[in-house]
Amino acid sequence: MKKKIFGLLSAGALFLSLAFVSCKKEDSGTDEETVEAIADQAVFALEESANAGKHGCYDLVFPVSFSFPDGTIKTVNSYAELVSGIRTWVQANCGNRGNRPHGGPGPAGSGGSWNGSKYRPTLVLPITVISETGETIAVNTLDELKALRESCGKGYFAGRAFRGHASNCTPCFTINFPVTVKFPDGSTQQAANRATLQNIARTWHQNNPTSSTHPEIAFPISVTKKDGSIVTVNSKDELKALRTSCN
Repeated sequence: MKKKIFGLLSAGALFLSLAFVSCKKEDSGTDEETVEAIADQAVFALEESANAGKHGCYDLVFPVSFSFPDGTIKTVNSYAELVSGIRTWVQANCGNRGNRPHGGPGPAGSGGSWNGSKYRPTLVLPITVISETGETIAVNTLDELKALRESCGKGYFAGRAFRGHASNCTPCFTINFPVTVKFPDGSTQQAANRATLQNIARTWHQNNPTSSTHPEIAFPISVTKKDGSIVTVNSKDELKALRTSCN
């Protein structure tokens, strides 16, 4: 009888031991569903802050830097790198399922009540964006960022679900360089790449901080669509129509 009781106790202890190890193993990292949900919300929030992306009024000019809540700053050269960087940071910093972010209701249709706001990165200023009509706009301060966001008449981000956004943020076309930049005074300068375009826009803004006009990309330009085809865009109207077709 004693042997039987001892055997049952031993089996129970073994079961509890295995269960404990299993729980520890299960909770040792952030599950994929949480990673994707936080990445979706983070990319959504970054674009919403500038009303940028294919659903907004502006295109971010890479490279772009963003800062995580722990002070980590990451610079990326594309949306693919942006999403990958966010996912990597979330995996390393958001803890186990017991630490899954939660809170009040998320955006309409988000599919859950929790939100990942405490894990969201923010854009590091200055940034440069290209408008629907080809203006190159440098944004140096939070006030300028707010004004940029409010000047966009599109309401895509208002009450919109963030689920799936990280997988659906890639632009449907990219501008091919070099491009010619035309200044309000009629002078021009060539931008060999995106970094040069950023420098041109920022230098002009520093020298003309109160101007309501901006340098513009001179047409025609060449763009590469998501399917790999190359298209010539001849005017502001054609560029705006191309961006609208992305939605």
